[in-house]
Formats: sequence, structure tokens, C-alpha cells
Amino acid sequence: MGPRQLEATLDNYELFEGILTGLSAARTYLEQWEENEKRGRGLIFQGEVGLGKTHLVAAIVNELQRRLIFSYFLSVPLFLERVRDSFDEENTSEGKVMRTLAAPKLLALNDMGAEKSSEWAIERLYQLIDDRYNYRSPVLVATNLDARGLANVYGSRIVDRLYEMCGAPIRLEGDSYRKRRK
Repeated sequence: MGPRQLEATLDNYELFEGILTGLSAARTYLEQWEENEKRGRGLIFQGEVGLGKTHLVAAIVNELQRRLIFSYFLSVPLFLERVRDSFDEENTSEGKVMRTLAAPKLLALNDMGAEKSSEWAIERLYQLIDDRYNYRSPVLVATNLDARGLANVYGSRIVDRLYEMCGAPIRLEGDSYRKRRK
């Protein structure tokens, strides 16, 4: 995580019309963490850019880490880059990168759908999600894509697993906070 995400909390989440459901879902998720972990239950935050999806996901990860619960925040494009880079590194392998991401109690996948899609990328993401699905390991997702967009990019196998793990996406709506700050 970068410094911006490390500073994210639910208390410093900037509220405006259309996104209160996201904050409420994040608070409830943390209140019910033990049950969510046991059931392998995650969340999907979906909406246009600048609505605070990344902030919510980072805030959940930060709170769990504060509670000493091993959680990991990962940009999907960066994950794929790390796997690709592992082919060139002597002491790292694709398998090692994938096993590392199976270990956290919670894995947050940020910017899902922002990566350049390819068969190779979809296979890696499927492996990651399927592994977490099989072991009932929770996943958080932040994406700009709606259900149809996710299915178009990743296919039904990934999306179906995510929906079983996370339920229906929590839709955030409104204008980008970055635009409102100008």
C-alpha cells in the first residue's frame, strides 16, 4: 500500500450523497469480521472513479491489521506485473508469488478490471480467486466494472465465484471527489 492507502480509515472517509451504503457496508463487515472470516465472506465495491472504493477497501485492511489480523491490499495490475516479473527473478517463482497471496486472512483486490486483459492474466486471477474460494478465504474487490463488465473481462467462472464469496456488489454513485475538490 502507498502512503495514501495506509492513512485510510473509515473515520476519515469523505462522505457525500450516493456512497453512504459503502461506508455502512464496510463498518458492518468489520463488526462481523469473525463470522465473515469463518464463512469466507467478502465484499465487492463497484462504481465509477473517485467514489472512495479504494479508500474503503484500504480502511478495512488497515483496521484488520491494527487488530493483528494478517490482511493484504493488492492492486490487480500490480499483482499481474509481479507474477510476470517473477519469470526473470532467480529466487522468485510464479508459484511462490501465488502462495504468498493465499496466506492472508483477507485479500483486497483493488482496481479489478484496470489491467490489460489477456488469457494469461485471466488464468492467474482465476487461480488466485479459486484458491481463496476453495479455502473460504475472504476477498474484497474494488472495481469500476458492473456485473456485465466483470463477466465480459473475466468470464463467468471468476465472476460466479466472486458473487458467491461476496454477494451482490455494493454500488457507489456520485461525482468523483477529485472533481469536487477542484
